[in-house]
Amino acid sequence: MRAALHLSLLAVLVVSSILDEAQRRSSPLDQLFAEQRAAVEDPSRRKCLWTTGRAGKSTTVLTAFVDDGLKHPYMVYFYFCLTMPHVEEIAWPTLRRLDRDFGLGCRFQEDKLRVILPSGSWIRLFGFDRPLALDRFYGIALRGAAADEAAFANIDLEEFVEDTIGPRLIDHQGTFWLMSIPGRVPRGLFDEIIRGFPRRENMRGVRSPSRPDWSVHSWTALENPTVRDLVLSEIAQKVAARAYPSTSPEALAAARADLERLAWFRRNYLGERVQERGDLVYPFDRDKNTYWRLDKDGQRISAWARRPDDHYVLGIDFGWDDATAFSLNAWRDDLPLFVELESYAQPEMMMSAIAARVRLYQEWIAPAPLTIVGDPARKNYFEELRRRYQLPIMVAEKANKLDWIEVFVNDLSAGLVQYVAPDDSPHVREMQGLTWKVMKDGKRLEQPGAANNGCDAQLMAYRHAYHYLHTEAEPKPEPGSRAAELRLEADLLAQVERDDEAAGDWLQE
Repeated sequence: MRAALHLSLLAVLVVSSILDEAQRRSSPLDQLFAEQRAAVEDPSRRKCLWTTGRAGKSTTVLTAFVDDGLKHPYMVYFYFCLTMPHVEEIAWPTLRRLDRDFGLGCRFQEDKLRVILPSGSWIRLFGFDRPLALDRFYGIALRGAAADEAAFANIDLEEFVEDTIGPRLIDHQGTFWLMSIPGRVPRGLFDEIIRGFPRRENMRGVRSPSRPDWSVHSWTALENPTVRDLVLSEIAQKVAARAYPSTSPEALAAARADLERLAWFRRNYLGERVQERGDLVYPFDRDKNTYWRLDKDGQRISAWARRPDDHYVLGIDFGWDDATAFSLNAWRDDLPLFVELESYAQPEMMMSAIAARVRLYQEWIAPAPLTIVGDPARKNYFEELRRRYQLPIMVAEKANKLDWIEVFVNDLSAGLVQYVAPDDSPHVREMQGLTWKVMKDGKRLEQPGAANNGCDAQLMAYRHAYHYLHTEAEPKPEPGSRAAELRLEADLLAQVERDDEAAGDWLQE
């Protein structure tokens, strides 16, 4: 009897040990393929996933958050994507599936898009379409954060990483992830990271040559076993459609080569960094379009030195979801330059906040007057600003916009439009992503959906300035030259005439 009891107890212990081992092996990381697993196990605290579409980059990061959160109780993880619908359609189903497949017992708070793990750690999802709300993250200690579809983000990711989120990761030595396919326009932090590589290749934890603080992992959908066959079938159908009606190997090879020349195919299926859209609307050149002057020590600085004869004009482009933009510019009668001193953009800006910012500009340039022009499409804003806030705002000229863009670009290309501290300018960042869309009839339009508020604000200000009417100051003659003698004689004669007039006025009195 005792022996039987001993054997039964031994069997229970063996089964329990087997179950424990099975549980240890059945972790969320077990579902990842080799490239994903390598990215998760990379000890770097800044990781960039450079992939094609359907490669599983979002799954990689969300799985890493879940696994890490189960091991480290009461930690916080933030996942960001382009909009709230994006996070609901990409991240939320992935987290639901992880909970179901591994029996985690998570609590899902739909109203907050927050997932609470059994350990007490939690993951929360956010969209970049509410930039004003991002400032509320100050003071929160994070274990991990991620920006998905980073090449398409409508915010300054450099500032977001370094200022908004980076310091929140210090307490727990957390990790920041950037994930994306290459963008349509080569711009922003994600592009800065990948542009140092001559081409995209599969890589695991390679330091970016252009941004060595980031560890880069790269693979394609063909490494993802769940979609590999579907992707290959999709490509084969596209090739066959381009070769139709021929099915010869030569025709298919030519069709494949033709397909691989298309920018959208190269980005989505090959992960290549390409310029898909047209030329930039405003071709900013950092060397040519930065305003420089010499300070009192002879050092070159990008800072404006005010003069009493300066003219100032402020352009305002009103918005709500797509931000209200301000462009403060200066020009002088003796210079051909049009210089943007500061630009600013903020979404969801109330009228009181708009008026307060305008007054800040007025106080800064006082006693010089400020010409204020704004988008005439929002005339109700004008009446509010004029009547309630007593601001002398003028309706901006917006007719013949494309013609005026051409005039502006000519000055920009000639270096006659310049910017103070362009690295800190949200308008300059906007210019570097605004491209032309060429229609079938040959007409050009600013790319739909691309931010252009700051560009419109400055263009409105530009049309109300008169820098192009400047007159060059006469050069001073060389001392001892005949021209210098004639100038001295003219000055003395003018002084005598002024003295005579003054004496005559004194006698009359």
